[in-house]
Amino acid sequence: MKPKDILAKIKAYPLALSLIGVAILLAGITYWRSTSTLEDARSEVDTVTQESDRLSKNTAASELLDEQLAEVNADATKFATGLINPVEDISNQQYFYDLEHAAGVEQVTDPAHTTTDRSKDTAEPSVAAFSLSVSGHWDNILSFLYALQSGPHPLRISIFQLVKSPQTRNTSDTDRLVLTLTVEMLGK
Repeated sequence: MKPKDILAKIKAYPLALSLIGVAILLAGITYWRSTSTLEDARSEVDTVTQESDRLSKNTAASELLDEQLAEVNADATKFATGLINPVEDISNQQYFYDLEHAAGVEQVTDPAHTTTDRSKDTAEPSVAAFSLSVSGHWDNILSFLYALQSGPHPLRISIFQLVKSPQTRNTSDTDRLVLTLTVEMLGK
């Protein structure tokens, strides 16, 4: 075909050729749009796959959830029984005197309830501070501290001072120590 023949065919069928040109143009636009949509679809498939994997792992991990919940509830009950009542001064002081006898220290002096810090949230425990002095030999003081730390009440020692007791006239005991401490205990 010569160029004159091609030009004659174009002049004979202008509508058909312009529609073919529009069809090719639309096919190009559709292909261009589908490539960006395909990338978006692949990205969405990756996101959904990751979410599916996460849900599968959560489902597998939740098989023991009932047993774990029972353990947590048992621990919470055990923790709640260890909370002191800050307004019961006599029973709180008796706790320290019982530790005195169990550890064999010579004397626990004035286990006084000094402050109680209450949280704004009623579900959170309060913090009751007690200040006391313990006197005795090194081994007995260590036993007292161990009994205090391993006892049923959650606590922390915020102030701790250990000094050698001054020698008195009635005794020549030079190994006597005095421990002054502030204990913060969780309360109801």
